[in-house]
Amino acid sequence: MHLPAALSNIGFWEMVGTWVIALTIFLEARAMRRQHSTESFWVIVGRLQELEVRRARRLLLTAFRGGQLSVDPSSWPEEVIDAAELTASRFDEIGILVRSNVLDEELLLPSWNNAILRCYEAALPLIAHQREKLADPSLWRDFEALAARAHGTPTPSYVRSTVPPMRSMRPIGAATKAGV
Repeated sequence: MHLPAALSNIGFWEMVGTWVIALTIFLEARAMRRQHSTESFWVIVGRLQELEVRRARRLLLTAFRGGQLSVDPSSWPEEVIDAAELTASRFDEIGILVRSNVLDEELLLPSWNNAILRCYEAALPLIAHQREKLADPSLWRDFEALAARAHGTPTPSYVRSTVPPMRSMRPIGAATKAGV
């Protein structure tokens, strides 16, 4: 059996070896990125589950469901403002990590999309108020972007929501001064 000249050439086998090494490096780098993203996910979940943050989310959502947030945010109780700001800031941090591709949104959103959406809707009047007050339209923009991403993410059937369905998602510009 006669091999073609290209197959018998040692340069061809060197090229195949180079491609195998390159493929191995690519697969290892991808596995490392996935591992880094998974580690980042657990750090983020830990930050979201800190007692202070859980209490802030609970207070914000309780006030929202109780109708306390239907007034101008300047009339909100100070502890609710603090809770909304902490919640928005924490989700904004996560949004920054998602935007920067440090955290894979496919790990985060299936389990956290309901919390993100509910907290965004509850904090929306304060976000709009603070943006206007501080003349900073970028304030909590990564939280807003994270909520927009979460809005398009279906909730897995194993995640059961205990809160009523969210009103339709509104962009920041759609919020009124009264926050309604």
